[in-house]
Amino acid sequence: MATLKHIARSLVLSITQVSRALNDHSDVNEETRLRVKEVVRSMNYHPNVSTRKLVSGRSVMVGMVVPQRRNIGQDGIFLEVVARLSAQFSGRAMPFVRHITGKTSPCCRSIKS
Repeated sequence: MATLKHIARSLVLSITQVSRALNDHSDVNEETRLRVKEVVRSMNYHPNVSTRKLVSGRSVMVGMVVPQRRNIGQDGIFLEVVARLSAQFSGRAMPFVRHITGKTSPCCRSIKS
C-alpha cells in the first residue's frame, strides 16, 4: 500500500510538500500539485483515516441524546428510527452513539441552550 513517504520519494519531494499539495495549500506550486495528484492516482494512494483523525483532532461520530421516558423500549417508531439511523451510519463507517438520559440531566440542559 502506498504511503506519503513512497509518493514523496518517487517525486523527490518532502512528505510535507506532498501533504500540502494533496490538501490544496495555496503555497504549493500548481505544477507540483498536479504532479503529486497524478502520482497519487497511479500509486492508488488512499489516506489513512485513523491517522487523519489523530492529526486533525476530529473524528466523524454522530450522537443521539434522548431524554428518558416511560416505555421508550416499547416505542416502535423510536426503535425503527434508531435502527435505521444506526444502519445508515454504519454503512458509512461512522460510529453512532445513543445515550438515554434523565430529563434534567446537565447533558440535556446544555443541548437545549
